[in-house]
Order: sequence, then C-alpha cells, then structure tokens
Amino acid sequence: MGELEIRDLAGEDEIAFAASRMRSTLVEVLGVERGVSMYSMNWLRERARFHMGPERIAKVLVEHGMIVGHALARVDSPDDTQFGLFSTIYVAPDYRGRGAATKLIEHVEDWFAGLGIEHVVYNTGAHHELVIGMFERRGYFITARADERVALTKIIQRTKQ
Repeated sequence: MGELEIRDLAGEDEIAFAASRMRSTLVEVLGVERGVSMYSMNWLRERARFHMGPERIAKVLVEHGMIVGHALARVDSPDDTQFGLFSTIYVAPDYRGRGAATKLIEHVEDWFAGLGIEHVVYNTGAHHELVIGMFERRGYFITARADERVALTKIIQRTKQ
C-alpha cells in the first residue's frame, strides 16, 4: 500500500462515487434487494453533499490519485446533548485489513475532539461482525440494540480550548 492521503470530498464526480460506495455498504449489510431499494442514488448523493457543510465532515482516502475510501460524519444533537456521529465509512475491499479504515476513523475522531465532542457513535447492522469488530478494536462498545441495528460508542479525549 502506498502513501494514503486524506482530503475533503470535492466535486460532483466524487459525490457520485461516495454515493455509489454508500450503496455498496448498504448491500453488504442488508443484502442486494434491501440495500438497493432502501435509498435512491439521488438521495445518497444529496446525503454526501449534506456532509460538506458546517459541523459536518466529508473526507476521502486517496492513494496515487485514486479514492480508496471515504468517511462522512457530523455533530448530532437530537436532545441538546452533542455527540459525533459517523454517517458512513467505506474502504475498498483491496484496502481492508491494511489500516485504511483506522486512518479514516482516527482522522474523524481527531476532528470531533478538536470540536470538544466527547462521545462518538457509529450505527451498523447487528450482523455486520467485521465492522463491529473493527470499531470495538478501536475502543468502541455496543451501547444500544434495536431491531437489526447496533450503536457503537466511544468516549474520546477533548482537545478544544
């Protein structure tokens, strides 16, 4: 694996690329029928665009000019308690198990810590054992189960002054 660079998601081609990988993640977690029917590609593109605003982060992981992964995250506060929420993370199959996802997760966690956010959450399918294991190895623990979903949470060190 060459040098991996993290940079902002930019341009319509990259938004479309991230949306297609979001669809791939849904198919991995839910199966083809449910994964494809859950959201339209237009909705997924708009979701990627949404993460390009304030208190949101949309990053791509690049090697030799090729996008090999992405992470979308945001600050969420449904009940006035702020926490960091990973909207999605994706790494191309050829880059899995080689530290690419860890690099993205650490980057997003550092961004949250810089905002003074202490709790970070990632939601996934309850049977998505590889992703659950990856987040657990990073210090996340299951804090909620509902239907076929789990929420994984990590408390991170604040760095905001």
